Amino acid sequence: MSVLITRPESEAQELATTLAASGWSTQIVPMLNVEFLPPPRLEPALPILALCFTSSNGVRAVQDLNLNPSTMVYTVGDATAHTAQNLGFQSVISVDGNGNDLWLQMARDLADKRANGQIVHFSGRHCAVDIIDQLKQAKFNAQRYIVYQAKAAEFLHEQTIIALANQTISHISFFSQRTAEIFIKLLLKQDIMTQCQTVTALCLSKNIAAALKPVTWKAIKIAERPCMQSFLQLLDVTPKDNM
Repeated sequence: MSVLITRPESEAQELATTLAASGWSTQIVPMLNVEFLPPPRLEPALPILALCFTSSNGVRAVQDLNLNPSTMVYTVGDATAHTAQNLGFQSVISVDGNGNDLWLQMARDLADKRANGQIVHFSGRHCAVDIIDQLKQAKFNAQRYIVYQAKAAEFLHEQTIIALANQTISHISFFSQRTAEIFIKLLLKQDIMTQCQTVTALCLSKNIAAALKPVTWKAIKIAERPCMQSFLQLLDVTPKDNM
């Protein structure tokens, strides 16, 4: 059995290694290709109260900015939290869910510290949730810096199409709604919408699963929690400690 991994290359390699250790073969076919942008010039009008990241790529993009490692950091998901910790941040809070859950958690935790500084969000060009707008509506000072962009894949390679046709792919992983939407779009574009009837889709959340509904699947499985540990449980895989 083989798992098609649709994550960006850097994150896909780590997942492939974990799956291989449990006997799974994998194919990496990123739906998004990440390009880091020049580091921003930080000119905060107020001291930084907290940093927030919605992806590991956002953390990687700012590793050369010499940010204060003692600054409070909020992330969506454990994987992004681990990336932040590995880069030296000492106080990291991982929030299950998505951008909405993230800003709500920050608003609760930092409500009595609004006047002490601003919240900074380092993100990609595409954001499913406008965290900064939500924080501003909650009377926080907040600022967003775009530090990377993720370009959508334009087609599925012939090797992938053949593997689907030959039913050598048993599972396909989806870690974001945007990735799922791109995959469906490519199936439609290349007229292979029926090739997933023997494939099980593995989704990190219900929103991702909903984006896959235009296609008929053997099954759609959703992680109990939106974290890597729960996702790997869909394949009966025990995660490494640093995932």
